[in-house]
Amino acid sequence: MNPILKIKPIGGLEKIGSNITIIEMNGVTIAIDCGLQFFHEDAFNVNYVFPDLSDIKEIDYLLITHAHEDHIGGIFPFITRFPVTKVFASPLAKELIHKKLAFKNISKEIRPHGELIKIVKELTSFKLEMIPVNHSIPETYGVHIFSEELSLLFISDFKIDKNHEDEVTFDIDNFSELKKKKPLKLAMLDSTNILVPKRSFEESDINTNLEKAFGTINRRIYITTFSSNIYRLKKIFKLASQFNRKILLRGRSIGKYLDTAIQ
Repeated sequence: MNPILKIKPIGGLEKIGSNITIIEMNGVTIAIDCGLQFFHEDAFNVNYVFPDLSDIKEIDYLLITHAHEDHIGGIFPFITRFPVTKVFASPLAKELIHKKLAFKNISKEIRPHGELIKIVKELTSFKLEMIPVNHSIPETYGVHIFSEELSLLFISDFKIDKNHEDEVTFDIDNFSELKKKKPLKLAMLDSTNILVPKRSFEESDINTNLEKAFGTINRRIYITTFSSNIYRLKKIFKLASQFNRKILLRGRSIGKYLDTAIQ
């Protein structure tokens, strides 16, 4: 079997949202993520934009890298277009996708990443491995597809945080295949502010400032954060317990993410 790999980006390039990339290996087609993009306020009667998949005849498998809206928000139109496609995701992404599909009364089996790793090995001349990376939501992964001749590293959204209290440190050196010399090596990497020469802070810095605020401010403290930033929410709850403070949650989204994370 000749190792033939084709890459077709559909959405997400040069913008936040609508992330979907098609990878074809020896006739096996995998879509990485299925996000949507929320449109601008001046776009009348347009709520969101989903990539055009009309020229894609068939997708065998859908691989979800993490559970942000710009990576799972298009799951309903995707499943409608490709109802028999098998879906693979982490536990957190799985539960959030189920909640989305429940609004449309759709039931869909979502399988762990490990099953797709086995399928790729059996059906193609390539191998696939999932690489845990740091991000603002738990269970975020990069995708590494490789053979004897080729290595493709695909990571959509990541940061490098070596002092994180909860997450596994993003360490490429732990993956031996990435370090091997290959005739062709390709990296497809996407990260907000990736062109900024140096990060000014890490999550531990934010935790330090939060602890200072909890310990010195005796009045109400208002905290805004992305609902999906579970580890930061976890830190806030720990500090509230430590300093005997009560927490009042506001917003449907934060309740959904917390319930899912606890589950």
